[in-house]
Amino acid sequence: MNNENAFFCYLRAKKEVFLIGFLVLVGITLLCLGTFDVFPGSKTENVSYEDAMTKNVENVLSNVTGVGEVQVLILYESDTTAAYAQDAETSMKVVSVTVVCDGGDSAAVRAELTKMLSSFFGIGANRITVLKRKA
Repeated sequence: MNNENAFFCYLRAKKEVFLIGFLVLVGITLLCLGTFDVFPGSKTENVSYEDAMTKNVENVLSNVTGVGEVQVLILYESDTTAAYAQDAETSMKVVSVTVVCDGGDSAAVRAELTKMLSSFFGIGANRITVLKRKA
């Protein structure tokens, strides 16, 4: 016990030694924390506009009764000058949408999805294809 008190008395007397030790300990702790995902979900992924739109459409369609599991392919036509614009994603026009889902063999599901996607993207029903997903 006497040895511990002597050690702490020495550290108090040598404040710079204590400060350096403390800073080293903080540095090591920060390095260790940097290698772990301390806050899950906090890292932002670089997701393109097209990927985000596809994911959102898939999420909405999968909640429609009778659709089941769904995959969506959206074909875009973009203005070539828009590639140089800062807000390029707003100039992208949807040309066609293909949906592959479990309920694609049902005429009612096909009609409902076609109506929904036509309204959402402002494209004609002839540009929307709904197919049954392979089992």
